[in-house]
Amino acid sequence: MVVYDVTNPDTFHLLRQWLDSIKQQNGGKSLPGVVIANKIDLENRIAVTPHDGQAFAQSIGFEFIEVSAQRNHQIDLPFKTLANHYYQMYEDRMAQVSNL
Repeated sequence: MVVYDVTNPDTFHLLRQWLDSIKQQNGGKSLPGVVIANKIDLENRIAVTPHDGQAFAQSIGFEFIEVSAQRNHQIDLPFKTLANHYYQMYEDRMAQVSNL
């Protein structure tokens, strides 16, 4: 899960660097993830468009979710999304093991 501030393009541009660091620590293993655009409540200060965030998330195979911590908007959705992905990975693994 990586988060950027839609009012601060620097945080968006650092996402790839943060992901590279995570992959390095994870041995390069591919995992599901979510790109989170935060502070969408600051409509008049948005510097990174939803299209840019969506395109980046799609390019790395992650889901894209816009949130507002200030307004308590969708802040639980990224956690539920990842929990569902990991549960599905677990179910798939258990199915593989039972077929051996």
